[in-house]
Amino acid sequence: FLGAFPRCSHETRLVAWDCTPDYLRDRFVPGRLAQFYENFTDRLQFVILLREPLKRLQSAWYMFKNNSFGTKEPYGSTFSIYVNHILNGFGDGFFEGSRYGPQVERWFKQFDSSQFF
Repeated sequence: FLGAFPRCSHETRLVAWDCTPDYLRDRFVPGRLAQFYENFTDRLQFVILLREPLKRLQSAWYMFKNNSFGTKEPYGSTFSIYVNHILNGFGDGFFEGSRYGPQVERWFKQFDSSQFF
């Protein structure tokens, strides 16, 4: 993975960009980045792009359904059935991915909010 990025150097300023959407919701990434960059964490800058939560949820549901990741049915044969499943108190990874507040809070505990755009 790191081989895809330029090596860090104190002589030349380089900018690297990774656009992986899973990093925002991964509970371990903020701490791993802080550990990796140690005393240089204040030099990092982040861009967070958010989708409208319900549209993101629907998109994730259709992606799962259309790509047939395994044989597991994503809680119902229609998106409407799936939404009713959530409204009845059964959340899952699709739903959690649209809950941006807790995700962003984890990052703000590790990095200063001024580092985010």
